[in-house]
Formats: sequence, structure tokens, C-alpha cells
Amino acid sequence: GLVSSIPETLRSAVSARLMGDVPVGAFLSGGIDSSAVVALMSQCARGEVMTFSIGFDKPEYDETRYARLIAEKFGVRHTEFRVTGDDLLEAVSSLVWHCDEPFADSSILPTYCLSRLTRGHVKVALSGDGGDELFGGYERYVADNYLRHLASLPGGIRRGVLGPAFAAAEAVSLPGRLKRRLGQLAALAPMSDAERHLNWLSFFTPAEKSNLFTREFKSGGTSADSAEIMEKHYASVEDRQFTERQLTVDFLTYLPETLMMKVDRASMAVGLEVRCPILSKSMIELAFSIPGEMKIKQNTTKWVLKEAFADLLPYEVLHRRKKGFEAPLNDWFRGRLKDVSRDLLTDATAAGRGVFDQAEVRKILDEHQSGANHGHKIWTLLATELWFRTFIDGPAPAAPLSLI
Repeated sequence: GLVSSIPETLRSAVSARLMGDVPVGAFLSGGIDSSAVVALMSQCARGEVMTFSIGFDKPEYDETRYARLIAEKFGVRHTEFRVTGDDLLEAVSSLVWHCDEPFADSSILPTYCLSRLTRGHVKVALSGDGGDELFGGYERYVADNYLRHLASLPGGIRRGVLGPAFAAAEAVSLPGRLKRRLGQLAALAPMSDAERHLNWLSFFTPAEKSNLFTREFKSGGTSADSAEIMEKHYASVEDRQFTERQLTVDFLTYLPETLMMKVDRASMAVGLEVRCPILSKSMIELAFSIPGEMKIKQNTTKWVLKEAFADLLPYEVLHRRKKGFEAPLNDWFRGRLKDVSRDLLTDATAAGRGVFDQAEVRKILDEHQSGANHGHKIWTLLATELWFRTFIDGPAPAAPLSLI
């Protein structure tokens, strides 16, 4: 059936990507996607399989034990690199240079460090990219299913009953994480599918963006409305089942424009070629033939993938909580980058450009020092500022700026 055809299809995609006359390694995070790729490599590679993972000096960001577990199970030669916040920071200016456009996904920093270290051993690496978008790996898909059931209630009930109910729940003393989640759901409940989708993936709401730009900048001509772009994509898939709509929109937007862009720029910056077997034509066609209710089932993400690899991969890898691949931004902007970020975002060069409202930028920086976690927002502003300074301000692209 569909479930049993997944490992077979992926095995031939992996096998095809091992062809060539250079040694091929693999990125191994210990998540289900990269673990499945490595398990299948160990079955069809002619020589020794080499895997690479990256560990952080902060335990809450570190996932290396899962990668070790997989490496031991499949007898591969595993190399684990440790990186510090400083290693990541050193990559910033070089990556601004390599991205060519403002790029605000901070996970490009660990991806670059992993690529650079991997390139010391192999010229080609396989990765597990694409599994989340093809098979439903994000928890936001589950949350959206709840919200959609709420959204099917008439608008008056939603606004008159649900909003206040969420607000009341928020007022009760709940653990911080749950409270934040409820607040988020309250804000998302009245939105359209496309607005909600955009909101999950944005660091600034439309209102916050509007406050952030100066009047002069906003009156200066064209403005692209991200929500409109998302609405168009949703309109093009409105005949599909809901989960399939979400996955297809992510497949058309988030996957190529954020994830593939990140992996491509980070790896090619160091001359490493990354190949993604899950994104082979045969896997994509298979994934699109599987109904959405087999991908997200009873609140389980990637249900069909977990079934497909239940005999091959350890239970704790299949059913672990998903973690992002992130830099410790909140800590940086209260520590190492506190002064340099304020200087770069509020000095005469930044203010004179007239793009961001300086009072609003200062407010974001101040609130972050007072305990609000605005790390992603500050990072987005900083990536944009460094891009301006590298490519726009000078007569020609200057050498990369150093942050530390």
C-alpha cells in the first residue's frame, strides 16, 4: 500500500544520489527525516557511510544524542561538531554577503557551520529536507486544524464568544508556555486560512510592520502585501482537503524561498553540494498522492511517515518532540550583541536611511532588555541593516562587516 511504498521510493532516491566519484556524507540531526535517509544509505551505500551533526554549547538547543543513537544503530562513521555562540556569530557577515538579499531565518547560521565543517570531510552531503512540507511535520498544522473547526462557527459567535473565552482563559494563572499558546490562538481564531498561515511564519504582524516603517518610506511607492501573496496561493488550492492546502502552500512558498534558499546559500558558500532525496520527483509525486488525513492523524504529525519507518527507526526518534535548528538569539541580544545591535540599528547611517521608525526600533530593543523575547524581530532588523550596509550604501559591495 501507500505506507509500504514510502521506504522503497525513498531508498531508490537515496541510491540515485549516491552515484558519482566523490565520497558522499549525510547531515544527521536525529529527526525522522534525516534518520530515514541515513538508515537507507547504510543499506545501499557501497563504502562506509559518514554522517555529520552539530551540537550547541546550550543544552536546550542540543539534539546530538538522537543523532548518536541512529549512528550507532546503523553502524555509520559519525562526526559530531560542537559550536559556540561565537562560531555562529562569526558566520553572520559572511552569510549576509552570500545571501545577496535580506534573509531573516537565523537557522542559516548553524546550517553554515555544519556545512563548513562537513566540507572538511566530503564534497557532497544528503539531507532530510522536505519531509515536513510533504508529510506534515509542523505542529502548527495540528493547531490550524483546531482553529479551522472554530472558524466554521458563525463570525458573530467567534467574535462574541470565543474571543472573550480565550481572553478569560488567558487571565487565569496558567504556566507561561500554555498562556502564550492560548494568547496566540485567540489572535489567530478570527483570521482567514491565508492570514493565519502567514502569521505562523512571520516575526512581525501586519500592524507591527506598519508601525515599523517611517511615513516617508510607506508613501514612497510600491508596497508588497505578503497577505495578498498568501491569499493567491490559497485560492489556487481551494479544491483540496484542508491539510493538503496547508502543505501545498508551504511546498510552494516556505520550502523553496526559506528552507531551500537557506541550505543552498549556506552550503554553496563553502563549496559543499547538498542533495535532498525526499525532494526527488518520485517522492514528491508519492507524497501528493497520499491524503492529508494520513499525514496528520489524531494530532500526530507525519503519521504516515512514522508508520512507514516504524520497523526501521527507534521509537524515541519517531516520537520525539520536533525542535527547530536555531541560534540563541534572545540571549545574544541581551549579551554579546546587546551593544553592537543597538549601535547598528540606531546610528546616523540607519536613522538617515529613513526606512525604519527609530522610536519603534528603540522600543523593540528596550522591551527585549526588559524581558520580552524579541530576538527574532531584532535579528530580522539586523539582517536587513547589514544587507543595506553591504550592498546598497557603498559605491560597490564592501568586504563583509564583522559583528564581533
